[in-house]
Amino acid sequence: MLHPNFPLWTHDDIIKATQGKAFGPSQDSFGCALDSRDVREGDLFIPIRGETTDGHHFIKEAVGRGAVVVLIDHWPSEYSSSRNRPLDVSFIVVKDTFEALWALARYARARFRPDIKIAAITGSVGKTTTKKALAHILKEQGRVAASAKSLNTKLGVPLSLIRSPKDADYGVFEIGMSQKGEIAPLSELVKPHVAVITMLAPAHFGAFSSLEEIAQEKSEIIKGLSPNGVVILNHDMPLFREISAGIPHQKLTFGRSEESDLRLLGVRLLEFGFLEVKAQFAQEKSPFTYVLQAIGAHFAYNTLGAILTARALGADVKKAIESLETFTPEVRRGQYQTLFYEGRELVLLDESYNANPTSMQAALEALSYLPKWKGGRMVAVLGDMLELGKESETFHRAISHEIEKHHIDAVFTCGKMMELLHKVLPLNVQKVHVDRSQDLFESVKMLLEEKDNIMVKGSLGMKMDNFVKALKGE
Repeated sequence: MLHPNFPLWTHDDIIKATQGKAFGPSQDSFGCALDSRDVREGDLFIPIRGETTDGHHFIKEAVGRGAVVVLIDHWPSEYSSSRNRPLDVSFIVVKDTFEALWALARYARARFRPDIKIAAITGSVGKTTTKKALAHILKEQGRVAASAKSLNTKLGVPLSLIRSPKDADYGVFEIGMSQKGEIAPLSELVKPHVAVITMLAPAHFGAFSSLEEIAQEKSEIIKGLSPNGVVILNHDMPLFREISAGIPHQKLTFGRSEESDLRLLGVRLLEFGFLEVKAQFAQEKSPFTYVLQAIGAHFAYNTLGAILTARALGADVKKAIESLETFTPEVRRGQYQTLFYEGRELVLLDESYNANPTSMQAALEALSYLPKWKGGRMVAVLGDMLELGKESETFHRAISHEIEKHHIDAVFTCGKMMELLHKVLPLNVQKVHVDRSQDLFESVKMLLEEKDNIMVKGSLGMKMDNFVKALKGE
């Protein structure tokens, strides 16, 4: 293993990877950032031009935060004269910083040890949790290079590779999409040994016209898969047969289906909000159980996907299952806690990061588990599900069936689309609607009751974390 003070990137390697021209001192870097606000002492900073701004405008801020190497494709005005440049910063001029980012990522992938095993994970829902669970499992068995948070885009995936230690035993990378044609090049960049599709669900209908189109794009994750690679599939997802038929590689499946290689037999809520999962491998006589610090059957699916992927990567399955008992969900993706607001004890289930129809159903089901723990009402705080195209109205109104199915007591909503749900909610459901998430808490805070179980969910653009922060007093 590399010494913790060993540089992530030597100056010579950066030059070699990017074919850039250096100005200033020779500096090694110990990390990498694309956002000046994320820069730490000793970092390489790569400014990228976006639709609304140019990262070159923030080079001075990045240097002030400790960047020691900066890639540029033009000199910003404050550094156009060599007399104005910091004496301890290396500037490397490249043709295009976005292309240089990808060149560094390709170099990073090529310099991994030859026996590394890499998984790439995609899916409409569950990919971040599956990625985190898999990384958690593998860290008990070796050194892991893994995507942080949701770095799954054409910027995030290369950044994850660049940040990876070259002596890692395992790699775990999340691959997302918002447009057609994005997954294949990312898969070819990562070059995984195992590819995972967690679930197929309605999403990104601004860019895709049907679930079939989404399935086709998700299946592109096999483009970079090694010739002897393995594909892990959720046997219970829509269009499973169609997706499976189009994949020439070895396939392993998980889910409730009797045909699954790893079958989910059941989930049970325990005391203190823990979830017991019971499952069984197809080739084994006896089932096994494990306990998660998470609520909802979707966590059972995500962790089963992680177990099956770990097995395909050659990890110890028994150790993998045992290690899941210390796994916790990503922030805003199903974390729950007991808190007090003005003397009232409440349970918060924070699902505020994002939403689509499938994840919304899962979150409402998870909410229905909570009263079995401490009693109290079920309160859903919901914001619009975005990027659903022409079907958006239908999907939002359909949530009312889930509200009735799980006997939700109160529904507080915000957003143009959620107003449609508000209007069709059953008469026995307490309801409030406002236009903006930042106004929702003030409108309903006096309606919260002792022991209420509150689930907050909506698309990222709805900023439902406004409600969560207000409830926590942040």
